Amino acid sequence: MHMVAPRTGAPEITVAEDQLEYRTLTCAEYTIPEGQPFAGARYLVSRWRFTDEDLAALVGVSVAELARFRQGRTGDDLYVSHLTWDGLLQPFDPQVGTGGWVLQT
Repeated sequence: MHMVAPRTGAPEITVAEDQLEYRTLTCAEYTIPEGQPFAGARYLVSRWRFTDEDLAALVGVSVAELARFRQGRTGDDLYVSHLTWDGLLQPFDPQVGTGGWVLQT
């Protein structure tokens, strides 16, 4: 899975551009409208595109089976809303599966 620019029509900002320990992230910037809970609070939307390997793992098929399943159809990307409460975006690491952070027994 990798980040792609949101391109939702909202203004976009770059997060963690000067933080070498994090990957740079482009987010669309929104404000919760008046009349809604938490009106006026800022939130960011990031967009993530799945690789064929990610999609196959999510569906539970091989990459070859995924290609047959698609038959010309294209899926949408994953959009994640990040409530920042006007503070900094907290680090996060989206991934498919538990590899890398779950202790193996």
